Amino acid sequence: MPGSSLTRARAKKDSGLMAEKFGEEELVPKWAGQLLSETQSVKETCNVRFDNLDKAIVQLKKDSKATSQRINNAEKRISEIEDQAKSQGKTMGDLSKDGKALQGQMLDLEARSQRNNLILAGLPEGKEAGGISPLLDKIL
Repeated sequence: MPGSSLTRARAKKDSGLMAEKFGEEELVPKWAGQLLSETQSVKETCNVRFDNLDKAIVQLKKDSKATSQRINNAEKRISEIEDQAKSQGKTMGDLSKDGKALQGQMLDLEARSQRNNLILAGLPEGKEAGGISPLLDKIL
């Protein structure tokens, strides 16, 4: 039986599945070296991708912070504009009330000023050369 295990060891060695000996030290099998190499390659690829993801996350955080700041500024301006609109609406209401009051006062003043005007019908035109008072004294 010892011969058969030696034959299997030789077959494994020839197929690259068994480690070769160098002096007293046993080297890594070829398949393990390839696996290690591929694992290192995958690790490096992952590290590069993770670095890129980290950079993208940092950029997204910066963009998010800038966007939040812009939104806060916009909300502040909108609030100020709303306050101004309320104030101007109140002012417009007050001005409208004042305008209506002034219009009423103007109509009252016009009516009062027209009360003092007399309309004299039937007087001949052009006779008031000396003034209306002597003419009225004569008629009355």
